[in-house]
Amino acid sequence: MKVMNRKKIILPALLLLLLSAVTGCSYKEEPDRTNDATTSYVTPKGDLPSADERAYVQTLVDEYNKSIKSSK
Repeated sequence: MKVMNRKKIILPALLLLLLSAVTGCSYKEEPDRTNDATTSYVTPKGDLPSADERAYVQTLVDEYNKSIKSSK
């Protein structure tokens, strides 16, 4: 390889490396921290299930437990 061809390849490669090193240093991965962040949260109030819904869930639980016992 001739000396001129090497210079044509090495010089742009060095410039690209230098440019990427200079511009890559200022990258911030996380945003700035603020003092107005809240620490108290409002949890939603759930509705209690009705008697019919509780009975339905209980039948499903009983059926599940029965299937577990019979498979052993």
